[in-house]
Amino acid sequence: MTRQVAAAAAERLQDQRENANWHDKYNVVVAKLDEAQATIMSLESTVKATTSRLDDTMSQLEFARQNAREFDYERHQAKVVLYNNPSQVEELREALQDVQSTLAHRTQEKTDAVTSVGRLNDLHMEVVALLAEKERMLDRVSTMLGQNQQRVDQLEASIEAKDDEINRLKRQSSTTAAALDDTFQRLQAFDQLSMAYHDTRIQYEARQSEIEQLESQLRAADTSAAALQRSFLERQEQLDAAVEQRVDLEARFRELQSICHDLVAKLELAEDKTRAQSEQLDVKAAHDELQSAHASLQHTLHDVQRAANAKVQELEAALSGMYDSTKQKDCELAALRADMDRLAEEQNHMLANERERGERNTRALESKCAALQAKVDALQQQNSQLDALVQTHKGSCNEWRDACQEAVTSAETLKRELSQVQVDKAHELADMSERLEALEKDHKTLKARERTVSMQNTEMTQRLDSITTARDAEMHEWKVAVAQWTSSRERSQAMLDALKGAIAEKDTALGHVRRDLDHARGELLATNAQLEMATEVGQKAERRVEALMATVESLQSQVTSQSQSFQDKHVEEFENLRAACHDVSAVNRMLTTERESIHAWLQQWLANGSNDPNTSSQYATDDIQATLDRLDSWWRERLTTTQSLAETVTKLNAKLMATVDVGARFEAQVDALIHQLLDALGSHDRSNNNQTCHGDIKRAIHEAFAHAIALARSTQKETTPQTSNLTASRNSHAYKPMLTNRPQDASATVVVVAERGPSDQVGRPNHDNHVVQLNDHLTHLMQQCLALQARNEKYKKQLHMMRQREKLLERDLLLAIK
Repeated sequence: MTRQVAAAAAERLQDQRENANWHDKYNVVVAKLDEAQATIMSLESTVKATTSRLDDTMSQLEFARQNAREFDYERHQAKVVLYNNPSQVEELREALQDVQSTLAHRTQEKTDAVTSVGRLNDLHMEVVALLAEKERMLDRVSTMLGQNQQRVDQLEASIEAKDDEINRLKRQSSTTAAALDDTFQRLQAFDQLSMAYHDTRIQYEARQSEIEQLESQLRAADTSAAALQRSFLERQEQLDAAVEQRVDLEARFRELQSICHDLVAKLELAEDKTRAQSEQLDVKAAHDELQSAHASLQHTLHDVQRAANAKVQELEAALSGMYDSTKQKDCELAALRADMDRLAEEQNHMLANERERGERNTRALESKCAALQAKVDALQQQNSQLDALVQTHKGSCNEWRDACQEAVTSAETLKRELSQVQVDKAHELADMSERLEALEKDHKTLKARERTVSMQNTEMTQRLDSITTARDAEMHEWKVAVAQWTSSRERSQAMLDALKGAIAEKDTALGHVRRDLDHARGELLATNAQLEMATEVGQKAERRVEALMATVESLQSQVTSQSQSFQDKHVEEFENLRAACHDVSAVNRMLTTERESIHAWLQQWLANGSNDPNTSSQYATDDIQATLDRLDSWWRERLTTTQSLAETVTKLNAKLMATVDVGARFEAQVDALIHQLLDALGSHDRSNNNQTCHGDIKRAIHEAFAHAIALARSTQKETTPQTSNLTASRNSHAYKPMLTNRPQDASATVVVVAERGPSDQVGRPNHDNHVVQLNDHLTHLMQQCLALQARNEKYKKQLHMMRQREKLLERDLLLAIK
């Protein structure tokens, strides 16, 4: 029993540990799912930020287009202004060719970026589809985990209920055992008191009978002595009185003997009643206990049938405990029967001792009566002899006197003997009175104890009456025929055998239930193994996601570098990009709605599957395995797609970084040129204020433009190798700068100017107007530069938002992988 309880406790602890480990794993999976959800949200915000940033870039490009138109207008104005300066026109043409070549390279880069963006959109759509599928799979797995958790909770609740039932049965059995022990002790005390009372009553009645016999003997002796003293003539009357006395004594003796026989019969009847009651109580208690045990077993078996999926080990422990309690009750009943037999033997022994004592007292009284009878016979014989002597010797007075004297002497001797007997009887009566007083005191104490015992017995009798009311008919039959007790015992044994057979049948049923439970446990272990495989796949996916996060970080840096290149792209191409972005947002919204509809369909399908009782754990296991296979295949496809995306993005990143650097340097150079032009214009204003000559103004303008062209050529020389290295994979020819600082160009310019002559030059007022226009145009360019700077700040903010959105997308991707 203890081993079974210990094994059950060990298995319960092991189940609790497995449940705790499973809860920990489930909490880890939930935490990872939460992190993946956060990553998906961050990626979504990054996509939104990227879309908004692209919109801002499109607006900025429109502004750049307007600036280009203004630049064309300014170029036309510069042509008009520089019409009289052929050398500057040639230099500007060369600069224009360089700018056109640069623009062609930028256009090629723009087309490459557009194709890359299209690929990115396709990959984004594929990633969104994968994320939706992953979310569906995760929802399904989460519902299955919830169902398993509910089953585990139900099993734990059933286990707790069975533990409570076992504790209740233990408490009930302990209270029943205590009540039985108390009842047995009270019955034992009552039996002892009743036996002591009966023994005392028998002793008192025996002594009372002895006293009555002695008193009757004394009265008979007194009457006989009085008869002898009154007259010897009345010997016949005395003999008649003696005969009557003898008859009386015989009647008294017979009466005493009948009283003794009645007392013995009463004792035997009381013993038989006590034995019958004890046996009936034992049989009744055994029968009641068997019925209670059978009822409890039936209740337990009904509970087992109602809760077939509950823990069988606790039920086995309960049944074994009940079986042990039944054995214990049988042992207690055997001990009670042994105690009752022992008490019966002691009672029989005490009755035998009392019977022997009564027989000894009876024999003593009979011996005394025999002695008195012998004396009476002797007196009768003497009287007969005296009669014979009187009849034979009537005439002989001497003989008569002698005979009278002898009779007187014999009467005196009889008187003395009677007085001695009276003294002895007085002493005996005194002793007997003292004994009677002691017995009366004992009787009073026994009466007091009897009252207390009677009060207790009333309670016990009430309980016994309440117990025996339902079995009065059986008690009557048992009183009529005690011999049927053996048959009832055989019937109880047969019932016990039948009960054992029922227990064996229930044990077989429990064996079937145990096998079913083992099968369910095997299925649960298989499910746990599959869950562990799923967790391993999730861990592998986490490691892959970490690698992907590193790749995504590189992609983030590449995207941030690529986002700066969209400033220098053409307006129409970026309008196409804007349309593509709008298409992507529409696709995202469509995918979001499809994902929500798929989530709702999956929830409905899982709810229908959970409500369907025909679904089995094997179907769920196959479904999980198929889902995991699809997840593995999707993950491999996604990995290949991500690798290709990483390669494409790396190339785009390099190009975009180069483009951004070139654009930044170009802006710095433009700013420097603007400052130089402003300085030249300032010197022109000062020369106008000082009324300088027309040749000084032309020379200052010429020097400023020459310096700007030289700076542009040097910048072009620095930037051309980088762009040529970046576009070598797509362009077979290397880029060569068109503008070189050649002295022959300058000489040619001077020759052209000399050939044109002063007739081709414009007048001073026209030149002043052109200078004012250039000044206004440069002021407008400064304003545009400030606007571009503010737009760059705005682009930085949008880039930060795109990074946040990319983080959210990464989290969504992690959740989908998990």
